[in-house]
Amino acid sequence: MAGIAPELAYPTRICLRLRHKPITQIRKYTTTPSRQKHGPLPTFAPTSSSELDALLSTFRTNIFLPSHLLRAQQNLIYKKTLQHHLTGEDLINVELPTSTSPTSKESFTLVPLDRFTDEPDTKASFHKLLDLMQAKSDWDVLPGFLEGLMGSKRKLKRDMAEKMVRRAGNAGRVGTIIECLRRTERTGLRVDNVALARVVMRGTLQTAIQSGWSEEGVTKAAKQAGVVMGLIEDPAHVPAEHQSKKIDPRRAPDVVAIAMALMAFKVLKVGEGARVGDLLQVEKYAKRVLRLWDNAELHFNTFTGEIKWVDASKGLLMWAPVVQGMRWAIRALGEQSETSKRLGKVLEADVEPSVEKTKQVVELAGGKEKMLGPMMFKEMQKAVV
Repeated sequence: MAGIAPELAYPTRICLRLRHKPITQIRKYTTTPSRQKHGPLPTFAPTSSSELDALLSTFRTNIFLPSHLLRAQQNLIYKKTLQHHLTGEDLINVELPTSTSPTSKESFTLVPLDRFTDEPDTKASFHKLLDLMQAKSDWDVLPGFLEGLMGSKRKLKRDMAEKMVRRAGNAGRVGTIIECLRRTERTGLRVDNVALARVVMRGTLQTAIQSGWSEEGVTKAAKQAGVVMGLIEDPAHVPAEHQSKKIDPRRAPDVVAIAMALMAFKVLKVGEGARVGDLLQVEKYAKRVLRLWDNAELHFNTFTGEIKWVDASKGLLMWAPVVQGMRWAIRALGEQSETSKRLGKVLEADVEPSVEKTKQVVELAGGKEKMLGPMMFKEMQKAVV
């Protein structure tokens, strides 16, 4: 039987007279930077779980690797009519750049693959991946995994992204999420909708909460929040013009209020040694919150019907940080500040009544202490300065 055509393994302008020349040895091909697809192939260090390692290995060999091959090489592993070239004694190896180092390369032997049986389901596997990431160090694999998903055209849906960010925040790894956002052109992770922005900003709050509201923890959290606010303004993350303005995180006062809260708490925590720049940042955030206040999704203080405890819990989750943030900002700026006076009016007329009403609804429901809203309210109350 005639061997595989060399141009199928590595398409170049070679003479067609070589087309039917039999293969009698192992052929090795290197995908050079000018020809490679999607950048270096992600590599993963061992994690705390052998099951997680196995899942990552399956994605790497069965999904990420094929996406880095040239079209003709992909045809070899996927097309039934060509796969027999990979099952005989003559092997075909390809050498690809990997993410281990700028000069690292790894050799792979091409093997037949079936898209239906060999490729894991993205959604189910991603949820399993998050469940298996138990150690804090396990989150180190996330940027490379997202890069692999993007390179193989596996889309990360919004609910999956939100769950990922929540888990990262709980694990104290919101910094990894921010790094993925910074590398959006490679990871595909964008903070271009208000729902995800809220989860990311609450992740920065977790940094302060998990530190017991220490000066070091709050300083780190305030810095993280500032980076996220900058990314929200980055053109790479700004929502497309055809999308609804309602999803634009730049228009959400509660998103900005978390950055304001962390910076104001930092100023109060440091005391007289606080930098002037930090105080100016508090005022900048406060003025932006006031300017955006008409967009606030705050209606429970005027709502006369029955409020479901689920909605009340969501409201508490969103606005508990805003209440404390406004109080801290007023103290940091001084009660005589014009900005403080305006914040005080909004706080008294809108935010405090709404938070109080939602808190009562959740308390009356009973047994809901472990819901995210009540837990956030409780954690914000612990922050004393």
